[in-house]
Amino acid sequence: MSIICIEGASGVGKSTVCDVLEKEHGYKKIPEVNHLFKRPLNPSATWYFEKQVERWDLANELSRDHELVVFDGDPFQPLWYNWIFSNDEIQPLCDVIEFYFSAVEQGRIKFPDRYFILTASELVLRKRKEADTERLRRNFESHLRLIRPQLDYFATLNTSKPNAVSVIESGTVAAIVKHILTSASSLSRDCAHLKLFERQRNFVNNTRAY
Repeated sequence: MSIICIEGASGVGKSTVCDVLEKEHGYKKIPEVNHLFKRPLNPSATWYFEKQVERWDLANELSRDHELVVFDGDPFQPLWYNWIFSNDEIQPLCDVIEFYFSAVEQGRIKFPDRYFILTASELVLRKRKEADTERLRRNFESHLRLIRPQLDYFATLNTSKPNAVSVIESGTVAAIVKHILTSASSLSRDCAHLKLFERQRNFVNNTRAY
């Protein structure tokens, strides 16, 4: 029973790959927070974080009865997102770290068994955005800024836990899915999650995103 996560920049094809894994290969998909939950009119300061924990709960529950579960987007996304965009008017990174440290320490959330980071050039991503008539992608331009630092963050995670991350260059959906299926056939859930989080915390605290 394995839990994996598909990540990458806006327009790179995360949701499409997750849909194929679910519909054609028996995975159970965990959608992004904003697709899974309805945001209240006056959400609490930690509402988005708590919903990430609920996504983990759902994945963990599904993994008891299904061999494979896939996250469409990282349940730890606020950690690296708020680090990358720390100069924007979003919640301070220290608040994110405090919430996640407590949640990991209490065993309320853990890292997926493996991350698959999809990458593509800005040119390819822009073409895909233009061709996508179903999603507006309002923050597309600003999200292009996260590509390099996001890869740095996950490279650090891979150093802390070897084989925790696979980076997949843009290609056909079939090729990407084949890569994931091959890599996900032998995963271990053994991991010191709190130590892993502490290393990622130290990375974002001591590294400039740009």
